[in-house]
Amino acid sequence: MPIRYLATLICLVVASPLCAQEPKADSAKKYTAKKPAESPGELAAAAKEIFRSNCSECHGDKDARADVRMLDHADLIDNDYITAKKPDDSYVYQLITSTDDDVMPPNSRPPLSADQIATIRRWITAGAVSFPADASRKKQRSTRSEKSEPEKAKRENAEPKTPVEPEPETVYVPEPKPAVEPKPAVKPKPAVKPDPKPEVKPEPVVQPEPKVVEKPDLEPEPEEPLLADKEVLEDILQHIRTVADRDRPFIRYFSIRHLLDAGVTPQRLAEQRAAIAKAINHLSRERELFVPQPIDTVAGGTVMAIDLRKLGWHRKVLSDVGDASS
Repeated sequence: MPIRYLATLICLVVASPLCAQEPKADSAKKYTAKKPAESPGELAAAAKEIFRSNCSECHGDKDARADVRMLDHADLIDNDYITAKKPDDSYVYQLITSTDDDVMPPNSRPPLSADQIATIRRWITAGAVSFPADASRKKQRSTRSEKSEPEKAKRENAEPKTPVEPEPETVYVPEPKPAVEPKPAVKPKPAVKPDPKPEVKPEPVVQPEPKVVEKPDLEPEPEEPLLADKEVLEDILQHIRTVADRDRPFIRYFSIRHLLDAGVTPQRLAEQRAAIAKAINHLSRERELFVPQPIDTVAGGTVMAIDLRKLGWHRKVLSDVGDASS
């Protein structure tokens, strides 16, 4: 082998590891994303959901053990269960990080994860701000109706009003009544004394023997659907009526309104909506992403509609064995 070719080969072998290290550093800088800083409000919402899912069964708003209500922020602060900006001095944080029998939740229940404990610590360190209010079940009013009311009042004020002359009062004069001749006096009839009735002795009452009547086996009456279920079905019915007849067979619905029954923050509902979108796109057969559209106005949307054609779920992928053999 010529010396110049051998020297070139040695240079390539020595330089290749150096060249290979540079893209790794660049790619690390390019694809390493910094974790977004959590605001105090987001930390408060996360802490409330942790307390709700792990503590509210024993320390909820009703029948709170030891009179400790974990979802009542004022109760935690006023009773020194939480000391703002001092997690190590907070009684609640001491309990969830304890290693003896005083640990909370108790040993009979699953303990908090390391991420959950870290979230509680960051919330207390950030000032232990108040918990956000839970999502409301009330439907939001449309802005169209709100705008129409001021316009209507403005239009009424702009129109000139014509004065209305009062109608003359009508005086009612009663007609004279004809004289009525007095009726002749009627003499009272003499009182008639009733004949004395013979005394009747009561017969002895014979009590019948009690009879045991077996109750027939009756089937239990069907329970009425919950109010939340009725509201969901009404919203679905109202939406499907706006869909064209040819598109109705491909419409399906997802509902998360049941989360409102136990209480949930708006941030948690937003996470659930994002989780549904992520799950159905993982199962989609199409390349384009599909975002389910809320059909209601409760808490930002709790019932979502999807079109099977947008996900490729309307196509028949498998065939029957009989069709394949033929």
